[in-house]
Amino acid sequence: MLEWLFPNGIGWREVLIALLDIGIISFFIYQLMLLAKGTRGWYIIQGLIIFFIALYLCNLLGLETVSWVLDRFVMLLPVALVILFYPELRALLEELGRLGFWAGRPHIFFGAKKSQLAVIDEIVRAVKNLAAKRIGALIVLERQMRVDDYIYQSTPIDAELSARLIESIFYPGNPLHDGAIVVRGNRIVAASCVLPLSNKDEVGENLHTRHRAGLGISELTDAVVIIISEETGSISLAYEGKLEHNLSENRLRELLSFFFLRESKDVGKTEA
Repeated sequence: MLEWLFPNGIGWREVLIALLDIGIISFFIYQLMLLAKGTRGWYIIQGLIIFFIALYLCNLLGLETVSWVLDRFVMLLPVALVILFYPELRALLEELGRLGFWAGRPHIFFGAKKSQLAVIDEIVRAVKNLAAKRIGALIVLERQMRVDDYIYQSTPIDAELSARLIESIFYPGNPLHDGAIVVRGNRIVAASCVLPLSNKDEVGENLHTRHRAGLGISELTDAVVIIISEETGSISLAYEGKLEHNLSENRLRELLSFFFLRESKDVGKTEA
């Protein structure tokens, strides 16, 4: 039976080693693509696919001059890939160090559901207190896509998230209060972040910079952004290029539970 399946004398041991070898490489490539998704690296991957398709078609059609030019680029490709994917490779090594690489990145939060709910409670508590005092705030909650490529002039924090820490960052007079904070998992990774502004005309002229910034990052990534108005103390949420205004504490909790715990079916439903 073994000789019929493998006529060249290849044994089960060689087959298993080959499958393991291919599986490991495939796993690392898949994880790298997950890390690149939502960043400039993702568009580079798409460009490389188009490049190799073009190279194949040129060889197929016999376009010798074009094929020669493209072949010269292929020779430089290994060095170019290291330069182009430097941020993603660095993020990959960071994930390996934190062991988050092996756990996967299905959502922003890791760990038990109990701890996930605790993080949401801390965020909602901070938002409630800030809104009551009419302190403006901009809180970016990462999901699957990283927002690193779309934030500017940030100050690294890398501290465990808590309501008191969020409130202290946005407290007037704090050097970090003017800008957004970025939350990844259960940690605040950066503060004083400058976000890209939305250019949508239909959002209305009455929206201030803070709302346009929250909407802008939600158009470029899958991040969920909490916006607190300094003028009115109202709470808004930006997601998928949409903006929902005047949220209550319960409604905010429902939306966060939907995006990060998938516990609500009324994400698109506006409060009466």
